Amino acid sequence: MQRVSLFFLILICLTDITIAGQKSKNSTPLKSGPLKKNVRQKTLKLISSKNLKIPFEINYGSYEWNHLSTKLDVTSVFIRDKNTGKIAKTLLSETEPDSAIFSGKLWVNWKQKSSISPEIYIPTNSRKIKQIAKKDFATLLKMGHLKKKPLLFKKYPSGNLVIDVYDTKKQVQKAKKHFKSELALKKQLEESKKTTPESPNSHSRLKLLEAQRLAKKQALIEKAQQISIDNENFRLREEQLERQKIILLIKKQSHIKKNGSTERALSYLKKGQAAYKINNFKKAEKYFKKSFQLDPNNDSYRFKYAVSLYRNQKLNKALIMLKLSNPSQTEKIEKQYYLGLIYYRIGEFKNALKKFRLCKLQNHTFISPSSAFYEGRILYALEKFEQAKAPFEFVLEHSKDPKLDQKAEDYLEKIALQQAYLKRLEHRHDLSMTTGFMYDSNVLLTASSAIAQGNALSVETPRVLLTSDYNYQIVYNRKNEFSLKASTQWLYSIKDEGAFADPLVVGVTAPYTVRGRVLGLPHQFTSTLGFETIYLPISTAAVRENLFNSVTLNFKSTFFMSRDWIAGYELKLRNDDSQLIFSDPSDESDAQLFSFETTQSFFADYTKKEGHEWKLGYTQNEAQGENKKYSRIDLGVTYFSTLSSWNATWYSLINLYHLTFQGSNPHADLNSTVLIGVKKPHKKWINYNFSASYTDSSSDVTTFTYDKYVVSMAAEFNWNF
Repeated sequence: MQRVSLFFLILICLTDITIAGQKSKNSTPLKSGPLKKNVRQKTLKLISSKNLKIPFEINYGSYEWNHLSTKLDVTSVFIRDKNTGKIAKTLLSETEPDSAIFSGKLWVNWKQKSSISPEIYIPTNSRKIKQIAKKDFATLLKMGHLKKKPLLFKKYPSGNLVIDVYDTKKQVQKAKKHFKSELALKKQLEESKKTTPESPNSHSRLKLLEAQRLAKKQALIEKAQQISIDNENFRLREEQLERQKIILLIKKQSHIKKNGSTERALSYLKKGQAAYKINNFKKAEKYFKKSFQLDPNNDSYRFKYAVSLYRNQKLNKALIMLKLSNPSQTEKIEKQYYLGLIYYRIGEFKNALKKFRLCKLQNHTFISPSSAFYEGRILYALEKFEQAKAPFEFVLEHSKDPKLDQKAEDYLEKIALQQAYLKRLEHRHDLSMTTGFMYDSNVLLTASSAIAQGNALSVETPRVLLTSDYNYQIVYNRKNEFSLKASTQWLYSIKDEGAFADPLVVGVTAPYTVRGRVLGLPHQFTSTLGFETIYLPISTAAVRENLFNSVTLNFKSTFFMSRDWIAGYELKLRNDDSQLIFSDPSDESDAQLFSFETTQSFFADYTKKEGHEWKLGYTQNEAQGENKKYSRIDLGVTYFSTLSSWNATWYSLINLYHLTFQGSNPHADLNSTVLIGVKKPHKKWINYNFSASYTDSSSDVTTFTYDKYVVSMAAEFNWNF
């Protein structure tokens, strides 16, 4: 009863344990085989009338596939849709080293049906998987090389679709009962989060809810620790009985020698070692046990006997045998590693951490990185996020397993998100200010920083830049975010000749963000309503007058395609109300502006400090005056990386745009800009920025033909409170 209770407590504490497997590129369609009629199977409705790709998460546990304790093993399964006969094959990857639990994703795009009835087939001999993959599915099925497995379809409130694969219908029934309990527990926890404290302050409510959640989790952990203590008492009793058994067996040694049992014990030992080498742990356990009973004095194999017990899920027995074993010098670190694994499996995290930290320090090629991974996994589950960083970083520095590296990076990214979330709960106000100095070789007369075209004044001058941004987070939780933002931008030219191109821009925006999943991918949608007003000197350089008032509405959809790829799509709508009065109606600047832009960002690793970003955009400005109408196409690429020796980030970009004006004097401009810069943090709240750029613009009209360079340096100050 204690073990069952412990299992459920561990399940609650260790959240988010399933790690996604391979994506659609790992799904290989095969030839369709004959369909069996009159086969009853539940239908899982997953595909709408529109042919959307829907991801299944497939989970299966197999110790036959788990060949190494320190690496992630990979295997394959076959999926057939009973309705259409279509076949696919997908890869499953081990979720953790030595977990024997395999997980993967299959992205379905079978167009004929709006629902599918999946049948999952697994090869009976995993060693022939490469040969099997090359054969025809129907032939393999007919020959009995593939076996259909009982399935449990699970749909979570979040929309995740999971197929759990089992070996018997009885296992499915137990899993189904447990899944109902799991959903009931999740519902109970969600209801508890809805409890509204008496305090009217929304910030306080969120902090209180978070504190309540942590308190409940801590209570569960404490209860699990108490059960672990009871289990340890149980194991001590079992160890005592085991030692008594050894003493009784040793007393029979004289009889053993007389009837030749020593020779038989040696024979069983050799068979056990042979089975152990090929990972046949059931046979290895059987032969080691017989050898142990016939010759208890020989403890040379006791470590392998304990490992065999562990691989056969006899955890308490394995733990006892490991403590009784006396392994060779080379096996001592393995003994500590397996002790850590057992403590981890039964939820005794304090003991597990001790063992894994010991193994991490031994500088073993495979065991040390794997131990560090488990150390980080435990600390993450206990929500000790800052402490969990170092073990995962140790994995990245020392591991030679790319799959383990990727999972460590995934956890580091999760930690960053969790810490950002907790920090935002504590600090709702963000204030940043930038002050800088630049030298502009050819100042442009342009009404808005958002529009890069403008005629050159042929004035070179030093300029001062001042900006400020304030953000107040009104609503912030894991699914929704709403804030108010205010910003100002001011340019001041040292020479009076350039003052006519010095804008003062003031803006207010209200972005609202919703997070969730779309097409099986993490997704973030943001709608932003804003107002912007621009002041420029018109008659004299000393006085700025209101030139433009604009209302903006932006919609941005961001898809997190993978760990290192983020795709953004943004629609911008803008209404410009010009305060200028023109004698010629064709020069009227009031306009409706439409813009669409996509940004594709690719990162080298989880830190997102190195990568490249591509932008493609189209803008259509429908002004009331024919001379102010234009269309514009933008293309840009940015590369950024770290300067480790200087603890800084450097970046470079190339931006091109083609601008076409209509009206009585139509013309086309082609503008190209190259920029390189360095950003260096000084403290947590100060950043220095140095940049240099060169711009070349060619046009059908001489006024818009120019070139220029800008050199700038600025300091950015950030505060959170």
